[in-house]
Amino acid sequence: MAKKRPAAGKTGKANKDRSATTASKPRKRPAANSKKTKAKKKTTRGKGKGRGGFPWSVLLAAILTFIIGIILVSVLGDRLKVSIPEDVREKRPAVVKTTTGTRSISLFMSSSDGKSLKGIKVKIKKGSTKAQIKAIINKLIQGPPKGSGLEGTIPAGTKLKSVSIDDTSAILNFSKELAENHPGGSSAELQTIYSIVNSLTMNIKEIETVRILIDSEERETLAGHIVISIPLSEEKKIISK
Repeated sequence: MAKKRPAAGKTGKANKDRSATTASKPRKRPAANSKKTKAKKKTTRGKGKGRGGFPWSVLLAAILTFIIGIILVSVLGDRLKVSIPEDVREKRPAVVKTTTGTRSISLFMSSSDGKSLKGIKVKIKKGSTKAQIKAIINKLIQGPPKGSGLEGTIPAGTKLKSVSIDDTSAILNFSKELAENHPGGSSAELQTIYSIVNSLTMNIKEIETVRILIDSEERETLAGHIVISIPLSEEKKIISK
């Protein structure tokens, strides 16, 4: 006897119901895979934070190093300095200020009538105060330029033996000829003394007074009339235009 097959309609219906049930239920992923995915995400986030964050540890180390350095310098002080023995140190030459060129000054000499002093412009070399004093006095000893109409005030044979400076006073030491060869007379004596004094005090700002010595000795007068034993300052009344 032949077996009865189920009706086609019922079997198809049952198959459709099973397909619908299977499709409606979502498939579950393995638990292991989800844990790995979460671990990867955490790792990635951790790396991102490390790269983008501020390096506080480096900054803190730098600050501590700076503070320690300041403490060492303040506490140790001179101990950190290297001491060099005197005999090893290089001896540097002294710095010497050099001046070049010339400057114009007013040199005072006797007028043609012998009654007053007149100024004449001459040039001397620039230099130290002492060097300029010597230059001015030597110009007076040489006498006036030819054709100037002036007369010399320093007796023939006179020499400037030495110059020294005491604060604002110039001390001039002349040879004995300044006194011994002087022609005498109060007017001539006055002009000799103040041709020296005015030529220095009116041209060198550092010099305010002048002392005159003869052979390193003080004298009461030069030729019996004008006192030279004290510092002498400029006298403009004796100057004529």
